[in-house]
Amino acid sequence: MVADLEAGLVAAVVAGLAEAGLAAAPDGGAAAAVGEVGYLETTTFTAIGEVVNTASRLQDHSKKASARLVLSLFAAQQAGAAEALGAPEMLAVRGRTEPLAVLYAARTA
Repeated sequence: MVADLEAGLVAAVVAGLAEAGLAAAPDGGAAAAVGEVGYLETTTFTAIGEVVNTASRLQDHSKKASARLVLSLFAAQQAGAAEALGAPEMLAVRGRTEPLAVLYAARTA
């Protein structure tokens, strides 16, 4: 049930961002710590972890790749969109020891 909810959420976010013309770079499969960090009134809501770092790197790559959407193969599979996006490419991602299989959607050039 949780996996279905996560897949639905990823699919909804991907579809909504692409429709709005915004760049997105979802990743999945790893834990992230999410919550408020700070002291007293000086706090902020944040997320940290490998999945957050990878998504940030993919978002940076989306600009270089002229793509509105770059997502990991895993995230695309969870959203049920992997087959529609074609063959994955292997991408060297800073901070990861192994290349990551990624898919592109809504390439602008």
